[in-house]
Amino acid sequence: MIVDDILDFAKIDSGNLILEKAPFKLKEALDGIQSSIGFLAYQKNLLFEMKIAHDVPIYLLGDKLRLEQVLLNLTSNAVKFTHKGKVELSVSVRSSTAKSVLLEFIVSDTGIGLTKKQTQGLFNAFTQVDTSTTRKYGGTGLGLAICKQMTELMGGRVWINSEIEVGSNFHFTAKFGKTDSSKVTKSSETTPPLSTDQLYRLKGSRILVVEDNEFNQMIIQDILKRKGVVVFMSENGAEALKVLAEERFDIVLMDLQMPIMDGFEATRQIRATPELADLCVIAMTANAMAADREQCLAAGMNDFETKPIDTERLFRTLIKWLPEREQAPPIDLSVLSNLVAHDPEKIAKFTHKYLQTSRASLAEMQSAEASGDMELLASLCHKQKSSAASVGALSSTELYRALEKASKADDKPAAKALLKELVPLIDEISLFLGEGSDHA
Repeated sequence: MIVDDILDFAKIDSGNLILEKAPFKLKEALDGIQSSIGFLAYQKNLLFEMKIAHDVPIYLLGDKLRLEQVLLNLTSNAVKFTHKGKVELSVSVRSSTAKSVLLEFIVSDTGIGLTKKQTQGLFNAFTQVDTSTTRKYGGTGLGLAICKQMTELMGGRVWINSEIEVGSNFHFTAKFGKTDSSKVTKSSETTPPLSTDQLYRLKGSRILVVEDNEFNQMIIQDILKRKGVVVFMSENGAEALKVLAEERFDIVLMDLQMPIMDGFEATRQIRATPELADLCVIAMTANAMAADREQCLAAGMNDFETKPIDTERLFRTLIKWLPEREQAPPIDLSVLSNLVAHDPEKIAKFTHKYLQTSRASLAEMQSAEASGDMELLASLCHKQKSSAASVGALSSTELYRALEKASKADDKPAAKALLKELVPLIDEISLFLGEGSDHA
């Protein structure tokens, strides 16, 4: 968002932006970039890769949010100006002492590239390569000026190597303090990882996202839809008020600086409307200073989220403000996660396989029940009962156990009734895992 960029630039230029110095895990910052930029690259059929040198420290002392802002700006630009091939982010150690480390980040792409003349002054405020580029790709060039100032605040610098029609390599260095896992772990002990039950509360919730930046719209929509959230989008406050007059929402995620009507005025009007007065409004902004938070709360907003989006922090905030729901998730992924050493690829693989076998077995069970073959039905239930328990589908496990018992007792009416309960349960697991339903 251009206005957010201007505000950040003004704060840096006036010396009012002070970087945080807190312990953080580098991988967590990079995972956020992987999630956001990986999705954008996928949309353009591009490959997005990350390479981290083996000697890069796992734990650092510095400003994680501002590092993410620089990385997000450079990687999103790389995707924007690349039409085929790949974008790569690499991290290596430039120099190291007992107490600090200077890291070098390189964002490489196979995009349109720049001539030597075009790279001159690229990191100056409001500089664009040329007017045709501005018309075609948008932007003001101010983001790169902020990257330059941010990296200098972090004790580093930024530069570019580029060749027209070959691609560009954006380099920047940043200095961080060294720390250890105990410092990071200590700060995270008070906020344990979100459980499957907690995340399931997001499913089916209705959230209005008020955001005029197309890139941010795509990112947040993808993040929320993956958790089963029903997402509506508005590009400014005035448009949001029209939507709110016609639709019901659990939460509004409100950008602050937008054309036509900004987030502050939109929130004030929401609070002045009796039927919307209690609606939860959460601010979204790139500015993370205490004065910004106070201004949001003064306008009537309930909470505050900074950009770039920290996925887990956003989920925690949303769950905090969502109304309580008693429904438990149909599958507890922590069970399978423990079995496969928390490997996300294996979790995805085995849950997908479980759904395939569940659907195939359901068809076989229905056929066995229809033909009166209770022995086969019991055998199929016994097999699926074990699979369900392994992946954490506890409700299914109990249902298979009851169905197996009824089949062995030749209780055909009970078996028929229990079998009918399996159909919506398998559909619910499918929806929970984001794979859709066969009976929608």
